[in-house]
Amino acid sequence: MCFMWLKTLRALRSEYGLQESEMEIRLEKIRKKMLEERSKRIRPSRDDKVLTDWNGLMIAALSRAYVVTGNNAYLKYARDAAEFLLSRMKAKDGSLMHRYRDGEAAIRGFLEDYAFLCWGLVELYEACFDVKYLREAIRLKEYAIKNFWDEAGGGFYQTEKDAEISYRIKEAQDGAMPSGNSEWQL
Repeated sequence: MCFMWLKTLRALRSEYGLQESEMEIRLEKIRKKMLEERSKRIRPSRDDKVLTDWNGLMIAALSRAYVVTGNNAYLKYARDAAEFLLSRMKAKDGSLMHRYRDGEAAIRGFLEDYAFLCWGLVELYEACFDVKYLREAIRLKEYAIKNFWDEAGGGFYQTEKDAEISYRIKEAQDGAMPSGNSEWQL
């Protein structure tokens, strides 16, 4: 049995003997009916925050996609994301903030914020050869070494040395997301 939503519109038109315009009218009626029913339910919460670490990964992926495909849209999106993070997610002391929402950057950056944004900026530099991205990646890497490195045991802590917490952890295992300790490539 083939589910309807797996069929192409062309196959559905053919099966029901409809012209393209008739099919569009029917689909619009169905869409309106679905929206009407959906509007009766409580809307799910929306997560609209911007995270530095996830956007760093996205910048790396978009930059690589541009290199592979030559599609300028990927490079534009990567640059736009990088410019947003570099202009809005840095504190006055040069550190990174983790989250941006409702016009406010908050929560001191974690190791992954530095590692993934550095990775994204290096990939972006390799895609467009704009040296400002490489310079910023090096600056962030140096900041991370100075503020996250464990002099006694090696490796990087998840939080800065002057973080307002009593216990600092080091994550060396990759999970669903890579660990910040495994990402340093500079």
